[in-house]
Order: sequence, then structure tokens, then C-alpha cells
Amino acid sequence: MAAEHTVPGHVKIESILHVLEKRRSYVELTSLHIDRGGSSVTNTLGRSGISDLAKFLMSQPAGLATMKTLSISGNLFGSPDIYRSDMTPDHPIPSMIAMSTSLTQLSLRHNKLNRDDLKILSPKIALLTDLKRLDISQNSFGVHGIKRLVHAFITCKNITDVNLSSCNLTQKGASFIEIMGEAWQGITHLNISNNKLRNAGMESVAKTIQHMSLLVKLDISKNELAVGYDMDDDTAPYIVVYNRMLPFLPKLHTFVCQNNTIMANGAGEIIQSLALNCQNVQYVDLSGNMIGVGTDGNYAKIIEYLHQCKNLTTLDICCNDLGNEGGSKICQAVATSKSITELNLASNKMNLGDRSATSNLIHYFLSVSTHLRVLDLRYNRLSLSRGQKLLDCILQFRGFWWQKGELRIRIHDCNLKPEKQNKLLAYAKAVDVHGVIELVFPIAQPALA
Repeated sequence: MAAEHTVPGHVKIESILHVLEKRRSYVELTSLHIDRGGSSVTNTLGRSGISDLAKFLMSQPAGLATMKTLSISGNLFGSPDIYRSDMTPDHPIPSMIAMSTSLTQLSLRHNKLNRDDLKILSPKIALLTDLKRLDISQNSFGVHGIKRLVHAFITCKNITDVNLSSCNLTQKGASFIEIMGEAWQGITHLNISNNKLRNAGMESVAKTIQHMSLLVKLDISKNELAVGYDMDDDTAPYIVVYNRMLPFLPKLHTFVCQNNTIMANGAGEIIQSLALNCQNVQYVDLSGNMIGVGTDGNYAKIIEYLHQCKNLTTLDICCNDLGNEGGSKICQAVATSKSITELNLASNKMNLGDRSATSNLIHYFLSVSTHLRVLDLRYNRLSLSRGQKLLDCILQFRGFWWQKGELRIRIHDCNLKPEKQNKLLAYAKAVDVHGVIELVFPIAQPALA
């Protein structure tokens, strides 16, 4: 009889073993999740708890041999010294992993694994020839750790999903990703975010990504990329992301590039490359990239190419300091698209409450974007009168039966006091006879009819 078991947080190892002991009658244990959230030691099993669990499971070799999913994330069972490991090859944890020969999914996320822990664990992971998904993120094993994982990655030929986020790889560690080359040609999901790769490191990663024609999701966020220039040589053009990666990813579905300081020119180049090379892309996240900051201010390519991303449904461009000038350009680009249904413009220092020309343009372009179904305007500025005007403009283009389409607007934290929020809701209810618009505020509000 197959079983899947998930253990909730804040449970002592004795309780876990008691539950598993009662399930000894199961011939197969297909999935075991013992995940802990947060960094507090009180929320984790720790080294001794996980070791006891491993010893118990090893006493059930038949169950381990059939288990498909093992997730022991957030249990901090790595070595206390970040530079030295006291794990041995016969330690219960690596031994348990080695016995789980049918595993297809393994998560060791957030366990304080250091480079020497990886020296012990990597050969055991290499034995999992059926492994498809490996999440070893949030372990700061660094350059030497990724070096020791190379053999496992090359040996596990069926692997398709790799999460190396927040592993302190840096530029030097990226050179070991480059070694993967054709061994990673079957990868469909890759997360290498928050590793301080910078442009030099991304150059190395790009050489491997060029073999990943099956890749559908790529996350390169928080890697200290810079638009136009190399971090170490301010005369070298920035060409990594859009010239070295995207042209080789025809199946790309999701592209995440948060907090990389790519600015407007970089965003334009990425949108252009996605439009020309990645016609299957549906989700793009360029949040936190200072697109509205600086003197480059070149939105021309965003306007020209965004509508050519024919299957793009979600664009997240929040936290970019767009202001009204940049906001109007982005809204113009979105208006030309017929596929985008969800737009995130939160936290962009836009003042939709003033009566400037750029504010009027934002109102207009959002109103004619009848393809939108979710619009996030949180943490910008909006007045009651201009909020009413925005509703009027939207309803002008959506209120007729042949153009009816529902729109959910997240509009809280826009400098509107509760009484004005209620007035705006009442106004929407009065003028929205077709029930087109749903306004979302942080506090409970009367439902719109």
C-alpha cells in the first residue's frame, strides 16, 4: 500500500518517529515531507533529529527503495563550522539518501550545508539515477561546494529541475556550471538567483544555457548585473542576457530577472530578445531593476517589441521608480499588447492623483487596455476625484456589452484614507452597472454588486 506523509512544522522528532512507527505496515512510502520554515533552531529537527529519522528510515529499506519524493528542507542539519564538516560517508543522512534509489525529487534546501558536507553528500546524490528535481538552495557552500556537485549533476542524466538559489556561488562558482555543458541539455527549470554572479559569471552560465533548448523557466534574479557595462570593466558592453541566453531558449515560458539594475535600456533589450526568440514566453518579471532611474530613459524598444510577445500574459514591473513619465511609457506599451492580462505597477512612485499630462496618459492607456484582467497599482498615489475619473475612463471602454471584461484592481496603500476608500467603492458600485470592476483594499469592504 503506497503512502505519502507530510509532517507539519513544530513537531518533535519523537512524535514523527511515533507516527512512522505506526505506519510500518505500509509496503511503500512514496513521499515524505519534513520541512521547516524560518531560520529559528526551535522550528527545526536539527542534526540529531534528522539523524534519528534517517536511522529509522534505514531500518525500512523496502520503503526507502520505493520512495519517490524526499524533502527535509529547513532542518539545519549541516555542519556547525562553515569551513569544516564532521559528516562521514557512513553518516545516517547521506546513507539514507544513497538507499533511496528510486527518488525523483530531493529537497535539501536551507540546511546550512557547507562545502565539505557536499563532499560527502554529492557521491550519494550521484547514485540517484532517476532523479529529476534537486533543490539544494539556501546553502552557502560556495565555489568548492558546486565543484563537488558537478559529478552528481553529470551522472544524474534524467535531471530536469535544478534550484541553486542563494548558494554563494559568485563568478568563480559559475565556471563549474559552465562545465555542465551538454549534460544539462535536458534541464527545463533552472534557478540560479541571488548568487552574486555578475556579468562575468553570467557569461559562464550562458555557455551552458545555450545547450538548454528545452528550458521553460529561468530565474537569474539578484546577481548584481548592470546594464550597458561589465561590473569590472565599464567599457565592455552588457550583452549576456539577451545575446548569449535568450536566443537559444525557444520554449521559454517564464523569465525572472529581479533586482539586477538593468535600467530602461536593459529592459528594452530583454523585451526585444524575448519577442524575437522566445515566442512561448508567458510570464516576465523585471521588478526592482531601476528602470525609471538614471539618464538612459530609453523606453522605445519596450514600446516597439512588447506587443510582439504574442503569448505574454503577465508582466511584473513593480518597484522600478518609473514615476509618471516611465509609467506612461510602460502603459503605452501594454496598451498595444493584446495578450497581457496581468500587469503589476506597484511601488513605482507614480502620482495618479495629479492632473499632469503624463498622469492623463496613464489613465488613458490603462482604460484602453481592455485585455487586462488584473491591475496592481499599490503603493502609488491616487486621489478620490482622480480615482473616480480612472473608473469612468475604464468603464467607457469596458462598459458596453460587446467589450465587457472584468478587471480586478489592487489599489490599496495609495494615500487614500479609509473614508475615501469607501466613497470610491460606493462610486464604483453606482456607476459600474455591468459589474466590470473589482476594487481590492487591505481592509474588509462592502462587496461590489
